[in-house]
Parts: sequence; C-alpha cells; structure tokens
Amino acid sequence: MTLFRQLLALILLSLTLSLAGALWLSFDNSREFLAEQLTTDIENASVSMAGALQPHLDPLQPVLIESVLKAYADGGFYQQLEVRLFDSELSWQEQRTVDFHGVPAWFQGLELLPQVERNVVLSSGWLQYGELTIIGHPGMAYRTLWQTFIQMLSWFAALTLLLVLLAAMGIRRILKPLQQIQHVSDQIRQHQFDQPITLPKTPELRSVVEAINQMAQQLQRDFSESDQRQQQLKDQAFRDPVSGLGNRRFFNQQLQAWLQQEPRGVLALVKIPSLTQRDQQSFVERDKAIARASHLMQQRCAGVADAVLCRLGLDEFALILPGQSIEQSKALLEHQQQALLEFFASTELPVWIGACWINHSGSIAEVMARVDQALQHARSDNNQQVQIHTDSREVAQRSELVTMLQKAVEQGAVSFSKQPVKLLGDQQLVHYELFARLEFPVGTLLPAASFMSTLDEYELGLRFDQLAIQLVLAQLAKDPGQSVVLNLSAASLKSTAFQRWLALQLQQHVDVLPFLGLECSEETVLYNKAAVISLVQLLREYGVRFGLDRVGRNFSSMAYVQQIRPDYVKIDAAFTQSLVASPQESVFLTSLVSTIRALSIQVLAVHIEDEEQLQQLSHYRFDGYQGFLHQPEPFFSNTLQHGEKA
Repeated sequence: MTLFRQLLALILLSLTLSLAGALWLSFDNSREFLAEQLTTDIENASVSMAGALQPHLDPLQPVLIESVLKAYADGGFYQQLEVRLFDSELSWQEQRTVDFHGVPAWFQGLELLPQVERNVVLSSGWLQYGELTIIGHPGMAYRTLWQTFIQMLSWFAALTLLLVLLAAMGIRRILKPLQQIQHVSDQIRQHQFDQPITLPKTPELRSVVEAINQMAQQLQRDFSESDQRQQQLKDQAFRDPVSGLGNRRFFNQQLQAWLQQEPRGVLALVKIPSLTQRDQQSFVERDKAIARASHLMQQRCAGVADAVLCRLGLDEFALILPGQSIEQSKALLEHQQQALLEFFASTELPVWIGACWINHSGSIAEVMARVDQALQHARSDNNQQVQIHTDSREVAQRSELVTMLQKAVEQGAVSFSKQPVKLLGDQQLVHYELFARLEFPVGTLLPAASFMSTLDEYELGLRFDQLAIQLVLAQLAKDPGQSVVLNLSAASLKSTAFQRWLALQLQQHVDVLPFLGLECSEETVLYNKAAVISLVQLLREYGVRFGLDRVGRNFSSMAYVQQIRPDYVKIDAAFTQSLVASPQESVFLTSLVSTIRALSIQVLAVHIEDEEQLQQLSHYRFDGYQGFLHQPEPFFSNTLQHGEKA
C-alpha cells in the first residue's frame, strides 16, 4: 500500500472512530431522553386516569369506567390499560396493537427503549377498591429514535466524506515532493537526470530533496566525465586532430570490418595537391585548408548511410561508400571534386579521385591496390580526373536491378534468415536478428547489402520496411515464441506516416509484440534524433524492444544514447575486431562499454567468428555477442506464396 493510502486510511480510521463516538454519545442521549419522556408520560397518565376513575368506584359504575378506559386508550400512546377490583372478579381492559411503522425490525430487536409499566391503587379515602395498570406504547419513541439515528448518520457520512476529501488534498500536497523524489529516483535508476526537484517547505522533506538533487547532479557529472574520457581516448586513438576525421588506423579498421561482411559499394582515394603547396607556405594556413576541405567532403557525404571519411596523409583522404552503385558514387565523387576545386581555385591545382566498385569480400591489400591504380589513372588523365574501376563479377546492370527490386517489393518475394544473439557465460538466447533477402526470380537471392541503397534511391525503402514488418508479424502470429529483431532504414525513420502506420500494425498484433524488436544504426539516429526519440516512445508503449547498431562508429558523444535509452547497443564491428586482434588496444573500447553499461543498457559485440575470439571477448564487460560462430539459418520465405507471380 502506498504511503498516501496508508496516511489516508489512518486519517479515515481516526475520523471514523471520533465521529462514531460522537454519534453514539448523541444517539445515547436521545435514547435516554425518549426513555425518560416515555416514563414521565406514563406516570402522568396514571395519576390522571386514577383521578378520573375514582368518582365511578363508589358507587360502582361499570359503564363509565369502561368509557374512561376507552377515552384514554384512544387519546394516548398506550399498549394496555386495565382496571381490576379487589373485592370481586370484575376487570376492564383496553389493548392496542404495537405499531412500529417505518422502523426496521433489526432496530426494534435492539430493545433500545424499556417497556414502561405503572400500577396505581384506586382508592377513596382509606378504602382501596382496585388497581390500575398502564403499559406504555413505544412505537412513537422508536420512530423518533430511528429518525434521529438516520439524520445523525447522514451528517456523519457527509462530514466524513468532506473531511476525507480535504485530507486527501492536503496529503497529496504534502507528499508531492515525495512523488517527485520517487520519479527522480526511477530516472536515476535508469541514469536519466532531469531538472532538480523544487525544495519543499517541510524541513524533513527539504533535507531529503537536497540529498536527492545532489546525488543526481553527482551521477550526471560522473556520466559526463566518463563520456568525456572515452571520447578523449577515441580521439587520441582514431581521430585526426587537424581535420576531425578518422585517421589511417580508424580507416583500416572500418575497411577491414566492411570487407569481412558482404561488401557492396565504392572505395575511393582523394588526392589534393593544393594542401602540399600550403604546407610549404604556412602550417596555420595548411591546417585551416585541411579543416575546410574535410568539412566540404563531410557535407557531400551526409546523405550516404554509413559512409566513412578519413584522412590518410597530408593531402590524401579515403572514402568508403557502402551500398552505393557506380552511378551514384560517380555523381557524388564528381560533386566532391567540383567543391574542392572551387575552394582551391587560387592554386590552380587539380583534385584527383580514384575509386573502385566492390561487390565481394577481399583483403585490404587487394582493394587498396585497385584503388591506387584508379588514382594513378586519374592523375595521368587530365580530361577525367575521377576514375572508378568496376568489378567484372557484377551480376546485374543497374536498370535490371531496379526493375527486379520493384517487382520483388510489389510481390512480397522476401526471404528471411535468422542469426542468434547470445549472452556471454551461460549462452542464453537474447533474440534472433533477421536478415532480409529478395527472391526474384525464384532461386536468386539478393542480400540486403546489395539493394538497400537502391531502395533508398528509388524511394522503395519505406515500402520494403513495411512489407518486412507485415510479413514478420504475420509469421510471429502463426508461430510465436521466437524473439526477433528487424533493421529499419533511414527512409522509414524520416517518415511521420511510417510511425502512424506502425502504430496501427502494433495495435493489431498486441499478442506477439513481446517477441518483436526493431533497431537502426547509430548514424541514422544522429541525423534523425527527434524522429528516433518519437519512435522509441511509441515502441515502449507497446513493449517492443529497440536497439542501436554500429555504436562508436562516429566521433560523437554518448549523450544521445542517454536520451534515447535503447534496450541494447551493438558496438561497431571494427572496434570489436580490433579488440580481438590486438588486446593492447582495448583501452578506448573498455571505456566505451563501461560508459554504456553505466546506463543499464545491454552491450553486444558483433562479428565473433570462432571460439578463440569468444574466449578473448569474455575478459571484457560485454553482455552478449553475435557472429558467424553461429551461422544464420532460415526463418521463413515468402516466395512460396508468391513464386507463381514471378
């Protein structure tokens, strides 16, 4: 029972006892008054009747005696009137039925009023002729007592209700600081720190509120300091201090992690000779030019999901464009070159860009050799200083891929595989992550990495997410019990219509929502923070889990994690791979994991491929892991329903 209810119950009990006591005293006084009045009336009636009967006893006049008895019986409240003569067996008697009209039987049964009876000797002088017996009628007294009880009880109930309402209002006002303390305590437990509680006037509560405010401020400072430490460690290890971009070490990690997946996209090198010229003139001017050039390139890459831009040397930059087609990449790189040429127009020096399109896994040495070759071709060709080398193993032309995607989305030809995410230690299953593949034509599987950028380019990403969610919800309705997680595209997060649509879907599938989770990448959150916060609030209302992928990839504070409060985060694969390969480089990642765990958020490692890596990972504070140590397995395929349409 809450403190409010306990106090209210105590006050209600006290009021009830006090008012009940007052009610009983008043009721008892009324009862005694009525009893005394009834006795007095009988005594007065006995004296009066004795006087009226005396003239009719000597000589004896029976008719008149009977007339007197009837007159008194009709004119008063008597149950029985009787005259009995001593020297004969003569007697006269009048009786009236006791009527308790309007008085409940249980109230009568309490026998609150005594039965009043008086016996009076009838005499004349010294001679005694007989005896008069009068028994009072309590009906009127009981009715009066019952009406008095009802009136007093009504006043008692009304007064009690009024006092309870006033007490409830007073208690709520007094306990308001405690409610705020409870709210803040819950937030502190979740590592959320809002504005401090307003100090109450009550001295005892004031000291408690001051202590809570101080504790919240200290915890916020501790989190901020922890965030700053891990950010400093990350900057020292992976960030170029002049450009603010990732350094060569960061680039190698990101490239290695990308190539170990199912890569599809473009790797590019950008050479800016103007920076070398400025280096010979002024270090200050050079650094300003590097920072400005980096900013220009970042702006041009802002619309590419999961793009990686790094500075490798004085005048050389590297760019990873995952999921980009040749046409998309060429347009973006030419835009980059034009912006840089305009900025360095005064030097009249060129900007060379060499790139290669990648659609299969490979080694860093292999792909860097290809991109270096493209860069050399760009330097030697004055007419085309943006060179992109394509891969001969490309399986489909651009137009064919677009047509295939449109048909597959329209017909719902989607297949899903699942990969388990497990806790470290006891290997308990956390959930399955689902990977979508388009099946069109039948027998041809296209992984998500092969078509996600095309979906976004042709505004099919929102439709694909809706299709995937509908199919998964339908599958869970058929076979509940497996907790699964789906990835959302940036197109869905940007759409307010998607959230309205999602709310309707969740309302229609309430029974399976405990088995559903959604996640998105860190970069998507950073560019759409308000939309993601709104989405997370919606998901929490329906009990749907939410997670963040590729956390730590960007050079940003972890404050956004504190705002969004995901159920879990996945550390970027580049860092976990580096941790496994070089444990001595774990200082930053250990700090990052500790900062996130301090928010009571699960931290998961990804791309764990063998038992040796798992054993190395167990030395750190990760909660769980995911990777090809457990190969993906089929979840379900929608081609069976739609194969005939293909």
